[in-house]
Amino acid sequence: MQFLTLQKLTNKLVEWTNEYVELYPPDKEKEHLYIWQPIYKQKLYAYFGILIYIGITIELCIKDYWKDLNTYNTKYIVKKYMRLG
Repeated sequence: MQFLTLQKLTNKLVEWTNEYVELYPPDKEKEHLYIWQPIYKQKLYAYFGILIYIGITIELCIKDYWKDLNTYNTKYIVKKYMRLG
């Protein structure tokens, strides 16, 4: 049985994600908020970090993680790494 290291796994996730978009490009007839840009490892790590952050903090709704407010002395850093929408 072959196991992937974390580095190899993230490389594969980046590769598969970018290949998927090449095979199935977004429908130009539908309205998109932004144009797809290829993903790279740093973005993937930021995404995983955001998932962990959202998992350990509690907000009333998902949009609250993107607010400019300070709650319990915690700054909302999600929008620094990912936009909402």
